Amino acid sequence: MVWNAMLPALWKATRDRLESAVAAAVRLTVAGLRRLVRVSFVKVAEMQRRGLVHLHVVIRVDGRDSSGDVVAAPGWAYGDLSADCLRVVVASVAVDAPDPAAVALLDSSGALPAAASPDGWAVRWGGQMDIRRIRLGSETDAVKVGNYLAKYLTKSVTDSGALDAPVRSPRQLARLGLRGHARRLVETCWRLGSDRAFTEALDCAADRPAGRTAGLIRWSHSYGFGGEWPTSWPAEPPGPATGSDVVWFSRVMRRSGGGLVSGSSLGA
Repeated sequence: MVWNAMLPALWKATRDRLESAVAAAVRLTVAGLRRLVRVSFVKVAEMQRRGLVHLHVVIRVDGRDSSGDVVAAPGWAYGDLSADCLRVVVASVAVDAPDPAAVALLDSSGALPAAASPDGWAVRWGGQMDIRRIRLGSETDAVKVGNYLAKYLTKSVTDSGALDAPVRSPRQLARLGLRGHARRLVETCWRLGSDRAFTEALDCAADRPAGRTAGLIRWSHSYGFGGEWPTSWPAEPPGPATGSDVVWFSRVMRRSGGGLVSGSSLGA
């Protein structure tokens, strides 16, 4: 749950580090890189059965002219430089998170590690990374990418759909009929979310404002993940004009401009 809660912060750190790494590789400042190219992302989150979020990301690099309009990307954008930088960043980037055993004041049923880490945890990416170049030479290619991304939007946290809406109370959780791993994850979100000291420490680490309801409780139906499941592409209308995720993602892929389009898959 802590990893899920910290995922938006980890993704932001990854994006920032990637921009810096690409700028350094082509001997530019970050400001200089932004004047030369525009890097866009489409990200779809998938909840795995084990209870950890897996990200599917499409990264596009477009060129900019002196007026800021989109043009063909520079030559280096068509090679492996961006993918190589991403591999290095993913292997090294981390964000700090509080250790519940060191911060939370839980009873003995909390099932937390006996030995607390006073310095907290380092939240980082795991070994599940797959980076592939996406070639959009035809309408069919764009539709394939759209299908790939859109299929994860139709997946529920559980096969039964019981966690498609927020869990408002432990009593409601009992009525959902969840069993085993899924139930324990939601219960742990409520247990940790009920601890004020840990909630404040986690919100601070995640750089998010504290709300009336602790984030872990508010998002217990997604095992603590409070980020966006799909993200919109910059400069695109706020939603698919046809109401179809596949059509929207495909239209995004066919967008004018040019440059590197690559897909990556990241998880814990």
